[in-house]
Amino acid sequence: MSGQLLKQFASGNRTIQVILSDVVKERGYDRAIDAISAAAKEAIAERIKNAFIGSTMLSDNVKTAATTLRIVSMDHLSDMDEAEHATVEILDSNGTKIKTAHVAKNPCSAEGEFSCITCC
Repeated sequence: MSGQLLKQFASGNRTIQVILSDVVKERGYDRAIDAISAAAKEAIAERIKNAFIGSTMLSDNVKTAATTLRIVSMDHLSDMDEAEHATVEILDSNGTKIKTAHVAKNPCSAEGEFSCITCC
């Protein structure tokens, strides 16, 4: 699965990439990445970055192993998670998925995090 690099940021001694997948998860169709506005892509990439950095729900092992945060679904609702969220696959340096996470569109005040991550 390929995609478009939206953002890179430092985490510890590594560079983390935020990529928007060009295939929509569980749908099997191609995403027209260029049809999504630059502002929308920047906003979701920044939210994913901030959620990753500030998350208390991701273990230190996951954060240390992660090199890529691949957005496989833009903001949506689902039966599994009623909060509007983006679905993100967290990949290691080999491109192996180590975790799937939902990053809520709105902050989760109960958790006190900038943006809520739930893992599935």
